[in-house]
Amino acid sequence: PEKPRIEYLLEDYGDVPYMVRKTLKKAFPSQEFCVDEEDLMDRIQAAVEAKESKKDDEAERLRKELEEAKRALESVKQSQTREEPKPRQESPETTPPSAVPKVEGGFVYYGEYPQSQVKDASLLDRLKSATSKDGIISLDGKRYAVYEGEYFLFEPIKWKVLKRSGDELFLVSDSLLDAHRYNEHYEGTKGGHYANDYAKSEIRAWLNNDFYKTAFALGDDRVLVTKVDNSAGTTGSLSNQYACEDTSDKVFLLSYQDYENADYGFTDNASRCCALTDYAVARGGWREPESGNGAYWTRSPDSYFSYFASHVIDVGVLNGWYAQSPSSGVRPSLRIKLAE
Repeated sequence: PEKPRIEYLLEDYGDVPYMVRKTLKKAFPSQEFCVDEEDLMDRIQAAVEAKESKKDDEAERLRKELEEAKRALESVKQSQTREEPKPRQESPETTPPSAVPKVEGGFVYYGEYPQSQVKDASLLDRLKSATSKDGIISLDGKRYAVYEGEYFLFEPIKWKVLKRSGDELFLVSDSLLDAHRYNEHYEGTKGGHYANDYAKSEIRAWLNNDFYKTAFALGDDRVLVTKVDNSAGTTGSLSNQYACEDTSDKVFLLSYQDYENADYGFTDNASRCCALTDYAVARGGWREPESGNGAYWTRSPDSYFSYFASHVIDVGVLNGWYAQSPSSGVRPSLRIKLAE
C-alpha cells in the first residue's frame, strides 16, 4: 500500500542524532521537534491517525510541522557532511631586511637612512609626480626622502663594530649621516646649563627623536638603551668643568676618549677620518672636495670654552669648535643585540 504522506516525508529520519535534535529544538523553540526518537514517532503516528480520521486541519498542521522538521534535518545533515572550509592562511608578514642586523666582517647593516642623491632623470620624473607623506616617497619597494627639492634614497646604514660582548655589539656609523649643530650659542649658562652640556644639548635630543625615528622606522627591537658616561675623564681633560651628568640613550655620540681608543680601531688621525653622504651635504654638512671627508661632533664638551664642543676635523684631528656650527656632521653610535 502507498505510504502515508507524513511517513514518506520522514522516512530515513527515524534515527535522529542527539546534536541534530538539539539543533532542531533551538531552531524551533516554540515547538518540541525531535526532542527524542519516541516523540518524533508519536508525532508521525498522530499525523497518520489524523489523516485517517479525516481530521484534515489537524493533519495539515502536523504535516507542515513535520516538513519543517525534515528541512531542518536535511540542513543539519548537509552541514555535518560538508567539508569544513580551511581557515584562510594569512600571508606571513615580511620583515624588512633593514629591520634585522646583517653582519658582514667588522661591519653591521641595520636601519635605513637617506644617503645617495637620485640623479637618474627618468626616476626623478617619476618621483616628482609621486605623492610624498611626511617628506618620504615609497616607490617600487624603495623609499626616498625629499629635501629642498632633491631626492635621496633610503639605504641600509653601515655600522662599524667597535666591540662585541657575546650577543651585544657596540657600533658607530661608517659615514657621516647628517649635519646638525651641537647646540645654540650663548656664553655662561642658560637655565643652569652651559651651551656644551651634552645632557641638555639639541644634538642629543635630535639623535633620540628625529634621527632615531627615521633610521629605525621599519624596526628597532634590537636597539639597546645605553648608560652613557659623560664624566670629565671621557672628555680628554680630567679637570673639565663643563662635564655633565651621565645619560641613558638609545643613540648617542662617541666621546673624545672613545676616538682615542685603539681597541676601537682609532689608532691615528687617518682612522678617525669619515666621509659624508650626499644627504648630509644637502643638510648643510661641509665636505672636503678631494677626500670627501667632513668634520663631526663628539659628545664631549671642550675644556676651554663653555660654547665649544670637541669634534673631529676632516683630517682626523680632535679639537674644539663652536657648538652652534651647523656644518659639522653627525656620526651616531649605539648598542644592539643580534638575537631577538
